[in-house]
Amino acid sequence: MAKTEPIKHHYIPQFILRSFLGEDGLFYYWDNDNKYLSKRNTKSVFMNNSMYRSEEINPENPVEVENNLSKFEQEMAPLFKRLCSTDEVVLTRRELESLRIFLSLLSFRSDLRMKQYKDKKFNESTEELLNEFKGEQDFDLFWKNEINILAKCRSFEEVMAVEGVDPIIKLDFSNDLKGYYMTLVEARGQEFIISDVYPTLEIYPVAPTINIHLHAIYPISPTRAILLNNIFFRKALMDKQDPIYGPMIEFSQMKGNMLKEPKNYYPMGPTIHTPDDKYFYRPVKIYENDVTYINMLFLNETRMGFAFRNVDRIKASISRYNTTNREYNKNNFDFLENKLEDENND
Repeated sequence: MAKTEPIKHHYIPQFILRSFLGEDGLFYYWDNDNKYLSKRNTKSVFMNNSMYRSEEINPENPVEVENNLSKFEQEMAPLFKRLCSTDEVVLTRRELESLRIFLSLLSFRSDLRMKQYKDKKFNESTEELLNEFKGEQDFDLFWKNEINILAKCRSFEEVMAVEGVDPIIKLDFSNDLKGYYMTLVEARGQEFIISDVYPTLEIYPVAPTINIHLHAIYPISPTRAILLNNIFFRKALMDKQDPIYGPMIEFSQMKGNMLKEPKNYYPMGPTIHTPDDKYFYRPVKIYENDVTYINMLFLNETRMGFAFRNVDRIKASISRYNTTNREYNKNNFDFLENKLEDENND
């Protein structure tokens, strides 16, 4: 019997989504297009049918890209389970590099990025470079090919050395790996939502078309999130009161323990990196005001929808979003706020 190929291709892995399920095996999902709140399972959200399918990449196995992504996800699932534990999490350099590549790939494999490539929404210089690099491939196939290659990389050296990935994406992955450090935060009071724009960024607007990414936020359960913090939030740089970084640090609302740096152990000394270097992450507690702010970032960037576990533990986030910066908000959740009141009264 021929093996049935997977049809529903998730751009947010189901093993992450399952962490948001309630005791009934469902979570709440807000359909932003249709303004509709329902209980859903993980199978039908944050996915597209045959999203990564390509007979051009492999005629004998058109779902090769999806299969390689699934293999990477299977490797990462136990690590994410550790990241959700209450204890200090210790990662080797091997594990950390694989994790960071996986996190960068989540952004690149997203629905938003798919549409960017299909619609060729690049600035002129980027499009010119990509056209030169991709040859006769159309942009959609080019994107899938690069995902397929990156899904097989597990180290920084592999990403930099691999053929078939354009220099812009290599630079993006390099910046992600070298330009940001990781922290873990534990939510109290409110719970995290998870939306179709994953990760969501806190951005510093330098000019109308120029932004600096301050933080990338990855909720991995209702009470746990990974933060990637720009390296200028490291204490050594913040203490210098740099006139360039200073305004960005002041602008950011991600402060205090949210910026706590991991403890590192280098067996060969701090200047010689080995695969057995160790990084120690102790989750730091953040409370309602900070959790609500993170949720507001996700609410503002939500395109198609978002999911959450508990009505009571996200209501404050919706209410605050609806009453803050109304003229700048990309979305309006007034109707949802009323629905949540009705849901809570049932």
